[in-house]
Amino acid sequence: MEKICLNSIIFSAAARILFLLAFLGVLPDSMKNQTFETTEININTHKLQNPVRLAVLSDLHMHEYGKDNADLVSAVRELDPDLITVIGDMMNKSENEYGIVITLCRQLTEIAPVYFVYGNHEYDMIIKEKSKIGDDLKEIGVNVLDSEWHTIEVNGDLIDIGGLSRSPRYYNWTDTLMMQSYLQSKNFRLLLVHDPGFFDPRYTTNPDKTLIGKPIDVALCGHRHGGQVDIPYIGGFYMPDVGFFPDLTAGDNLVGKTHVIVSRGLGDHNILPRINNPYEILSVTIQ
Repeated sequence: MEKICLNSIIFSAAARILFLLAFLGVLPDSMKNQTFETTEININTHKLQNPVRLAVLSDLHMHEYGKDNADLVSAVRELDPDLITVIGDMMNKSENEYGIVITLCRQLTEIAPVYFVYGNHEYDMIIKEKSKIGDDLKEIGVNVLDSEWHTIEVNGDLIDIGGLSRSPRYYNWTDTLMMQSYLQSKNFRLLLVHDPGFFDPRYTTNPDKTLIGKPIDVALCGHRHGGQVDIPYIGGFYMPDVGFFPDLTAGDNLVGKTHVIVSRGLGDHNILPRINNPYEILSVTIQ
């Protein structure tokens, strides 16, 4: 109880300082996050004969970069990706509105095949408000991976691409059956899973719900927003469902033999400003 109270006091104090800086207008533009960056990550593997480039988008939270997200679409087009992966939380669970997401994804399907996995915000709206976002995404040609996997051919190589819809907290028998089947596949395994908590021993202690040590080649994640404040040489500062100084907040993290790639995301759903933690899209080349 004392530890929880201390964490609350520290977080409250930090939040008030950041709110004051934002109110006074002394946060530099790099902290206000009026734009996004493109972060390049390269992964080596013996399982693919030809390079595969992925554009990775996550945690938009109904944000827009230019009219109809024209700036974002242009940046993705410049990457010339083989696949576009969308790792969830593109909408907000506070309202069953996702027109911005549909408009964006419709444009992305004109660039490359799009694969989408739900985040906790989409999943909450589907369960609580019967949101039709999944049906509407499928209607415009998006491949929605709702705890399922498929074998696809990319540049002459076979890739087993899967998606987990739920967070570790709500992981159920559907996910278990899907993963049992998925892990028996023989091709390069690319898993889309919004919450990196599946690979975090601090967060997932249940052995039936962890993916640590599983034969997954690359996992694409989001959710942790870069830890909100990125402290040099330390990393992320805070994540509500993990606590202070969380792991797996950004970049390429080798967990066992799995490359757990975590996006900082493209938006926020809280009013706490980011510091040293730019919005981003990821360009991941696997070769």
